Amino acid sequence: MMSLLTYSQKLKDRIQGDWLCVSILDSQGHATTGKYGNADGFLKFRFKNSTFSVCKSPFDKGLIQDIVFKNGNSFDWLPNARYDLPERVYVVKNINDKYLILATRAQNGDTITYYFMNQKNFPYSETKIIDNGIIVVKHLCLSTNKKSINRVSEYQISNDSIHSSLSPTFEYSGGGNFGDLLSINIKLPEDFPLDQVSDELILDFDVTAKGAQNFRIVKGLSNEINSEMITAMEKLHKSWKPLVIDDKPVKTTLRFHIYFYKAIVELQPPWKH
Repeated sequence: MMSLLTYSQKLKDRIQGDWLCVSILDSQGHATTGKYGNADGFLKFRFKNSTFSVCKSPFDKGLIQDIVFKNGNSFDWLPNARYDLPERVYVVKNINDKYLILATRAQNGDTITYYFMNQKNFPYSETKIIDNGIIVVKHLCLSTNKKSINRVSEYQISNDSIHSSLSPTFEYSGGGNFGDLLSINIKLPEDFPLDQVSDELILDFDVTAKGAQNFRIVKGLSNEINSEMITAMEKLHKSWKPLVIDDKPVKTTLRFHIYFYKAIVELQPPWKH
């Protein structure tokens, strides 16, 4: 018992940090999709003390779950669940300073294997602009009430090395991810065209210990939308937390590629579903 406990404590220590998914394979060695999507998109597992979170972007914190390390080589992220759910327990097949390999049971009962790289392998550069990919701001008007708008977002962030460097994080006190909160705080023009994606808007800004600042529209759209973007960012600036290197906050520059989409969603009565 003591040897297993000691080994488990060592595993807890070794697994700490951020791990970027580079591949997900089924039992036949073929690329597959896991509970959180496939490995083509950005996917990060973060371990901090006895907590675990899944991040679908370089900058959002993700939902934090308490986990239990067990049997010396595995962890359970739903330790109080009454049922044996898919991808509940992950078995550590291999771990070192660079790589992490986890195996788990998928929805169909097959064993799938996640392959990760330690994010420390992607060094931070003071002169590099951190490209955090594409955000599509979506305003979906309800057909029963044109003034009622569901403001959401969609991330399009690949697992390419361009998105793999360490990044500041967005931590809104009320919860929620950056994309959705950005969408909530933007008002699109009344005459914004329906059912078509806008051209690209490129936004750069700095993140320091004081939050986000120095917002710059590198490539803009209309003056109205450009102004809305800056106003929305000013409302959210305190929620950006700086990257910390050697226990010190450092200034970084982030870039986002932002598109806008507006549509009318037809609502069907429940009895017609």
